[in-house]
Amino acid sequence: MRFRDQKEVDALRNLYKPIDRIAEEYANTLKKLVRKMKSLMEIAFVERLSPLIQQYENEQKKITDNSVDDIRYLLTRYTNLINAEIEIIMIEIYRLFSPEELSVIVANFIDIVDEAQRAILLKELTDEYETIPTETYEPIDESVDEILEEKEKEEKEYIPIIVDEYKERVQTGIVEALQTGLSTAAIFALLLEWGENALNKAEFVAVNETGDLFDSLSQQRQTNIGIDYFVWLTQQDSRVRESHAELDGHVFKWAEGAVGAGANGQDIWPKSEYNCRCFAAAYFDDEE
Repeated sequence: MRFRDQKEVDALRNLYKPIDRIAEEYANTLKKLVRKMKSLMEIAFVERLSPLIQQYENEQKKITDNSVDDIRYLLTRYTNLINAEIEIIMIEIYRLFSPEELSVIVANFIDIVDEAQRAILLKELTDEYETIPTETYEPIDESVDEILEEKEKEEKEYIPIIVDEYKERVQTGIVEALQTGLSTAAIFALLLEWGENALNKAEFVAVNETGDLFDSLSQQRQTNIGIDYFVWLTQQDSRVRESHAELDGHVFKWAEGAVGAGANGQDIWPKSEYNCRCFAAAYFDDEE
């Protein structure tokens, strides 16, 4: 079922725009930490890792008979030395992502998303009823604390994965580069690339997690107060997948979702497919 007309769909879309800004702010917070991580590793590469790489290159040149055993021993030795230095560097990096620091960041993020989602729903209710009936409003926050607590736990576990993946990429990448004979300058260029990948991962996490929490709260609060239907809203930009663009402005039951609309013919809701940025606005008229 199509929701009224395009102007009303666009008005709803504008109401949900603050979520984009929240995701951007969360991304900037995470990326600030990742940039510090990058900087520490890049400085350490110049000061501590590149001399080891240069020593490896010099000693490798001394192996005149191309002995496989000698080459393997040399690679193993310098792999251990480089990894030991990286472990020392990571001690300082992990301090940036300490449990105390992440607790503050995550708590602030969750509070902002929670307040924004609640405010948007109340705006929708006010637009619909002018004065919100008490019986409608009272159960709005039931079971919300459980969602917030679970998301807080997930975030504290998820964010450090960015650091662990970066560390793993640096360690394995440098060893692979040594095996293929890349120069110190070429390895440093790769290090810069790995850092950019970590920044991209931080942004992806922020956008995905903001939307996931927002839509979980939307479903919980909407169904708490008897809103059984939602309006599917896309971001209406070039990144929206075609199958989701077709759902924009249409109304679905929370209990069913968009039946069979998934990539594999499964039932879907906003955020249930990978990297989905769609939202579910409240729909107050359940007549089909």
